[in-house]
Amino acid sequence: MSMWGRVMPGTTQLLINGPAGHLLGGWNYAVDTCFPAVLGDLEADWANTWGRPIAYTVCDSAGGGLPLGQRYAATGHDYISVLPHQGYPLSAFVLSAAWTPVDQDPAHAVVAAQWADAKRAAADPRRLALMRRVGDCNPTRIYAGCWPADWPASSLPPRFRQRWAQQERRIRELVTGANLNANFGYTAVLGPNRTQQRRWDAAQAPVEVSERQLAEQATAIANLNGQLAARTQTAQETAAALTAQLTELQPAIALRQAQGQAWRRLAQGGTRLKAALTQALDRTARLRQRLLATLAQRQDRQQALQAERTVRQQARDARDTSGLCRERDLEKDQIMLDLQVLLASLHDWVRQHYLAPIWQHLELATATELL
Repeated sequence: MSMWGRVMPGTTQLLINGPAGHLLGGWNYAVDTCFPAVLGDLEADWANTWGRPIAYTVCDSAGGGLPLGQRYAATGHDYISVLPHQGYPLSAFVLSAAWTPVDQDPAHAVVAAQWADAKRAAADPRRLALMRRVGDCNPTRIYAGCWPADWPASSLPPRFRQRWAQQERRIRELVTGANLNANFGYTAVLGPNRTQQRRWDAAQAPVEVSERQLAEQATAIANLNGQLAARTQTAQETAAALTAQLTELQPAIALRQAQGQAWRRLAQGGTRLKAALTQALDRTARLRQRLLATLAQRQDRQQALQAERTVRQQARDARDTSGLCRERDLEKDQIMLDLQVLLASLHDWVRQHYLAPIWQHLELATATELL
């Protein structure tokens, strides 16, 4: 977990403890570090160092985002977290089973679920479990993560609550009883502003969406213009052919009339040709009108997308990624954190092996004063 507001500025600390609260280690990172990028590698290192597999990891809402879920799904490891933004209505999910009481907590019920939105469900590799108070409708907490399929949903809240057992007290002991976070002679280097770069990347994503939509509109407009030209050419050729037939038919009718021969059937053919010409012209006019209306809609949409792209490009370009930021050398921070963890662990061992049971809850700060 990151100890916000309780460490030196410019750092983020990740503390790991076992189920009994004993500290297993602590790591310092730059303040803009995204833990989904490091947790998978850390777990692999821990498993190799300890020579034993990690059953599963429990982390707070800082690990409840989709990127961490994708990382764990790719590595095949198990973890439990909660969605960082609660307040989803029950209608946002599709239940996979019936509500069951939470283990050791009959006041709450839990159920396995998935997103009701099919696209969102297909893109999310995490398992979901909803918890609510008995008698309520909407969930109050949504567990998310990668866990074995044979775990019942009722076991998830107790597993997640393990994370709170003694961990806050451990952090308080590190801060109040062994606080070595003092800035004496830190060195720093100028480096790229990764936070601004991430913000630029986030602003670039909608620009790319607009550009893709503009390309689709441009292709559609080109196709419509091609259809319009082809329809116009076909209509002209049809009209020219019918007109030529009518032109040839008129002298033939006049000649037959002059010679006293039957001419009415030829006249009926001319009537049919005139009707066909009229129908062809009307059909062409209707098709042309329909194509022009669709083309106008596409062009209006294209103009709106161009304006939208301009706004998004301006928002993206407002991000200054050229400036450098001052980044502290965290080597000394890590040494101090190692000493903090060692001192807290030593205090833990001493009170278990040397102190009477009534004193075994003595905190480090009080023990230091007494000593």
